[in-house]
Amino acid sequence: MSRLGRRRPFVLRYYSFAMTPEFDMADFSAQRTAEKIREIRAHIREELVPGAHEHTESAFLVPFVEYLDSRAERFEESIEGPEDHLALATRSLLEFLSLLNQVFKNASTRAHFVGEMYVDAKEIQQRLEKMGVPGHMLQQEPPEWDAIPDRRLLMTKDKYDDYFFKLSSKLIHPSALSILAPQSLPGPFVFYFFGCNYLGRSYNFLSQRVFSDLDVGSGSLS
Repeated sequence: MSRLGRRRPFVLRYYSFAMTPEFDMADFSAQRTAEKIREIRAHIREELVPGAHEHTESAFLVPFVEYLDSRAERFEESIEGPEDHLALATRSLLEFLSLLNQVFKNASTRAHFVGEMYVDAKEIQQRLEKMGVPGHMLQQEPPEWDAIPDRRLLMTKDKYDDYFFKLSSKLIHPSALSILAPQSLPGPFVFYFFGCNYLGRSYNFLSQRVFSDLDVGSGSLS
């Protein structure tokens, strides 16, 4: 338990896509979206980062908080950029949110995820060697780990997240639509909305764990 466990974390409100009376598309203009991201990043840097460093599980928790901040920064940078960059930045936030829900289920899934790091490092080195990359150019291998998993954690998405994942792919990768009729692709509003949604939910998820126990509310993404 963190010594900050009694502190009430700032909780972000994120919107439902339902066109309810309180929903206003103007809230997701480029300017307003940038303002939302900067607000979240301020809370990450001023509250989550120092809180994570003081947590008893800081070695595991800090990298997740810092990674969220880097994804938020990438999201902000992509707002006025090419739409394929925006699609990639927002889909990365979706994938991170999905990962959080699986990794933080319990102590076993957290240990499993640490083991995946060694699996990734080994796979990358083997593939680079097969590509003929000189040995002196390869990154040093991480130290041995005694719990190497034989499979990865299963990432799950609900149907709406899956729709967004596939929609993003149409902009990220060359496709018939993106090459022959790019004007038919959705505008940036969809990515502003879902990017803020995934960023806010990831922030709330990590806030619970920074200011409490890592297993609190496991399985909740709200």
